[in-house]
Amino acid sequence: MALIAAAALLSSLRNRCALDPQCDVRLGVAQAGVDLGGVGHNPQAAAQRDQQVAQQVWQQFSQQMQAQDQARSQNLAAMIEQFAQDKAYFPEIEDEMLRQINMMREADPARVMFDPMGSLQRAHDLAIKYAGVETKDTKYERMRKADEAKRLASINMKSRAGNSPRSTPQDMYSEMGDIYDRLNGR
Repeated sequence: MALIAAAALLSSLRNRCALDPQCDVRLGVAQAGVDLGGVGHNPQAAAQRDQQVAQQVWQQFSQQMQAQDQARSQNLAAMIEQFAQDKAYFPEIEDEMLRQINMMREADPARVMFDPMGSLQRAHDLAIKYAGVETKDTKYERMRKADEAKRLASINMKSRAGNSPRSTPQDMYSEMGDIYDRLNGR
């Protein structure tokens, strides 16, 4: 408060002294009864004030970071619960998922932090693959591959590899007859 009053007084004295070159600012301040000794620069007091301000800022920052970490942890726990909700096999792969997430965190920590659901899905897929757990998707994929293999095996591929060489026909008409016989299975 004294600082504001002193600044206002100095401003008014400066205005008066601008008109009167004989004006003495110190005399005007003394007449007003203001002590400028407490207003001056005190290095120890300034350092102490700066240190107090820095401690307050650090405490506020630490509290904000703790609150954000706590909120993020709660949010992640809710997301994991929702992710595991419809997966009956989740307890079987939970440990493997944790290992996969830890490996992803070591390889690319920013990806795990900024895309937690994508990282969780990738860890889930890898855990299923390594643990050998059969889900609806893996069961469907296995059945699809088996059906494809059966279909390919059922295709009748006739091969001429085991036949003895045939004699070459004498003319064009006998060659066309041989082709006709092969096409009609004679």
